[in-house]
Amino acid sequence: MLKRFAVSGKTAEEEFLVFLDGLGSEKSTENRIQLFNSLSKSDTFSFELELDQIQPWEWVPGNEECRGGKTLFGKLIDNRRKRANAKTSCHSGELIQLTTHPEWNDLVEDWEKGDVYACSGRPLGWDATNKRYQMLATEVPEGSIELLLAITWILKILLSPIWIPCWFAYKFVYVAIGIGLGLGIAGMLLDDLDLATQGWFICAFSGGFGLILRFYVWAINLRAQESSI
Repeated sequence: MLKRFAVSGKTAEEEFLVFLDGLGSEKSTENRIQLFNSLSKSDTFSFELELDQIQPWEWVPGNEECRGGKTLFGKLIDNRRKRANAKTSCHSGELIQLTTHPEWNDLVEDWEKGDVYACSGRPLGWDATNKRYQMLATEVPEGSIELLLAITWILKILLSPIWIPCWFAYKFVYVAIGIGLGLGIAGMLLDDLDLATQGWFICAFSGGFGLILRFYVWAINLRAQESSI
């Protein structure tokens, strides 16, 4: 099953398989290193990856910006038709290690072993020990990360400016609860059903609203404490 990606920021200009064709029949470690050294940091390539497993972020030179992300292990898929050039070889089955940004963790965790993902990445190097290519992902699943980021920013804009007023508001809830109790008791003593109903309503509403505000402030303070650790 092929899952395609939407471009995030820029479009890959060349297929990774075409780039690897530059190795010809010589696929020694030295040749691979020379080929990777010819790249610039802005070069990105498209490729198809058959997923084998997903692991926590694993450091390799050049992927520090994605600390906290995921490391995907899989195999290249090469479905190109045979060419007239005899030096062109098939790269299907060659191993690849792909590092993804931490903002995409929830997305890639839903990927399934054996599925094929059409993606894009920036080559980082060749792992001679494990015989696999190391890359940094530059694309994300279509529509998902953009929607996730949009929702995140909307919540930040709407909620962040009001958390301090909420902190003050829940303090005054105690006053409202006291007023509600007073009105409720007064209504019962005066045999005034409307006054008693209003009092108990104010008391119940203020209590519930106060608990919501208190939980909100508690959650923000907890997050701030975790960020400072």
